[in-house]
Amino acid sequence: MTPKITIGIVTHNRSHYLAEAIASSFAQNTPCEFEVLVVDDGSSDDTWRYLSSIADPRLRAVRLEKNSGRPVARNRVVEEMRGEFLVWLDDDDVLTSKALATHLATLESRPDADVIYGNLYACDDILNITRELRYREIDPRAMLYTFLFYDPVPNGGSMIRRSLFDKVGAYDLSFPRAQDYDFWSRAALNNAVFVHNNNFVYKYRGHSGNFLVGEDNPEFNSLNTRVVRNIVLNAPLQKIFVNLDWSKDSRKPAAHAMAVVSMIFCKYEAYDLALDALDKSESLFQSREAESLRGFVFNQMGEHEQAAHFMGRALLQHNPGLGKLLSNVGISYGA
Repeated sequence: MTPKITIGIVTHNRSHYLAEAIASSFAQNTPCEFEVLVVDDGSSDDTWRYLSSIADPRLRAVRLEKNSGRPVARNRVVEEMRGEFLVWLDDDDVLTSKALATHLATLESRPDADVIYGNLYACDDILNITRELRYREIDPRAMLYTFLFYDPVPNGGSMIRRSLFDKVGAYDLSFPRAQDYDFWSRAALNNAVFVHNNNFVYKYRGHSGNFLVGEDNPEFNSLNTRVVRNIVLNAPLQKIFVNLDWSKDSRKPAAHAMAVVSMIFCKYEAYDLALDALDKSESLFQSREAESLRGFVFNQMGEHEQAAHFMGRALLQHNPGLGKLLSNVGISYGA
């Protein structure tokens, strides 16, 4: 019988964790037919020997001859899956026993869902729960706006309709990390329907070889910048910034939107893109805040003299009388 769900696991040299991940898959409390598909991404430990020893017919294993990286291995899972839906499970994590059952119950009430995601438990190395990671329903109208700021959908435990990959495409091989954020954002650009299952479906194992979402490092900053830039380049600002009033002169809300984009780029230390976005903002509509924002960007860059220059200009714009007073004593600071 064709399974309804494929539980997809990508693994590399983690046989000491993999057994628990697979056991949590087999322990799913659901009458639904499912398979467990493991892609061994060129492991050099005993991973393949362990997988070959499992007799359960629900498990299928595919071996890549060399370590090719997560995006390649994830795409192989998508190519090989037999289910109508795919549930991702990392090789060092586990599903809760009712993960599939609660996803299917959510699907029953929302048959239009392309992606169903749940809540997660953050755990220590031996899966003792340390805190709850609760997600929330995303306003469909503000979907792109939400993805502009952060990734609101966990990869672990999320259930994806197979046909969504046909519409959106495969995981981008140039994203060694954060390939899920890139995929979700492209799905949002294609009007995918995201639905939250308000149950805990996943246990995320914290250990020295991984990290929780949101850690600040240059690689993630660069990849997140690419996601934001792709959204801005491929969707009208009116579709992203639905909270702004576009009914009159569109230049003012467009300028505000580009100023916000500039600050997001600044957060990810993409300062050239931040300044370019501010240039675009100012070309659309001159505002008092523009000089302050430009000063802020230069301050983040460590260009304190430039920052002081623009902050001074902003101060004079807000206090014209101060400019006259300074001029009377021969000071043209910020001019």
